[in-house]
Amino acid sequence: GTVLAGGSMLAWHAVAWLALLNTVDAAAVGRSTGKVQLGNSIGFAIGPPVTGLTVDAAGYPAGWALVAGVFVLAVLLTLAWRRRDARL
Repeated sequence: GTVLAGGSMLAWHAVAWLALLNTVDAAAVGRSTGKVQLGNSIGFAIGPPVTGLTVDAAGYPAGWALVAGVFVLAVLLTLAWRRRDARL
């Protein structure tokens, strides 16, 4: 599970940067990459403690369900973003 979670997080990180560079005007790249990096840093900072607290309180199945739920939320947000961009 650790290998799959780590691999998917690292893959998402690379895909996010590529998507950003393909969709943002050159003049806005600095500000946009800063926002993405801030979001990544916040996620990497709060993810492990929240997952650990969840595992301590409710066990490993709940911890993995939390991780899976966050991944599902990320996919849904990505699909909504793509749909919005397609309309613009």
